[in-house]
Amino acid sequence: MGGWVAQYLPHTASGAVVLLGTVAYFSAVTQSPLTATVIVMEMCDNQQITLALMASAFLAFGISRALCSHALYGALAVRFLRTTSAGQKNAAPAPRPDSTSPTNR
Repeated sequence: MGGWVAQYLPHTASGAVVLLGTVAYFSAVTQSPLTATVIVMEMCDNQQITLALMASAFLAFGISRALCSHALYGALAVRFLRTTSAGQKNAAPAPRPDSTSPTNR
């Protein structure tokens, strides 16, 4: 996808466009632009593109937040907690040791 978009930006390296797309997508999905910027910057080992990565990440974050107010990991955590609490309610309670049993005398 980044290579295809790079065709329309003749004075830009296609690798840079791919990195900008990567950080934008990751930032939009996780809604954490700083984390996305640091991870992609570490992947490419290029600190010269940091400002462009941050701009792309924050733009994607803003659009993502406008479309959906819940972050992916937060929504997944709530879903997990709901399923585990529902599973615990449906599970049979653990047997209690009986005080009259021969093992407790």
